[in-house]
Amino acid sequence: MQWLAMYYPALGLEALHTATSDNPAVLVEQGQVVLCNRKASELGLSPGLTAATANTIVADLKHVQRSPQRESLRLNALAEALYQLTPQIAIEPPAALLLEISASLRLFGNDQAITQQAIRLSEELGHQAHARLASTPAAALALATTGVRKLEQVP
Repeated sequence: MQWLAMYYPALGLEALHTATSDNPAVLVEQGQVVLCNRKASELGLSPGLTAATANTIVADLKHVQRSPQRESLRLNALAEALYQLTPQIAIEPPAALLLEISASLRLFGNDQAITQQAIRLSEELGHQAHARLASTPAAALALATTGVRKLEQVP
């Protein structure tokens, strides 16, 4: 079996349409920053700060409350779009999808073609994705969420 993991690192902000804003924005949960858009990161903000601390660092900061419901809706929309690549998709909350692509390889040519198509479809829906392939779902998900490109072959 061949698994493709799609991880959406900015899903919380993207679901609220603030990830690509030119203004600094942070996603807040229980008074703590859990995600920063690019502009907020450039200004020195990072997850783990309290919302109050973040606001003292960047005066015109936009705070948005995390919405697990909106994130879930976005993951479902992404899964629906990716069904054109494979009928076997598992939603992995809070921000990932797992696609079993073995049966689709002949139709699309190879795993790289499917991966590129999945990234393109995700981007069309307004989401940045990290995509990784592996022979097990857990390995694909681990690679996608850690950003590792590939593992070295061990003799």
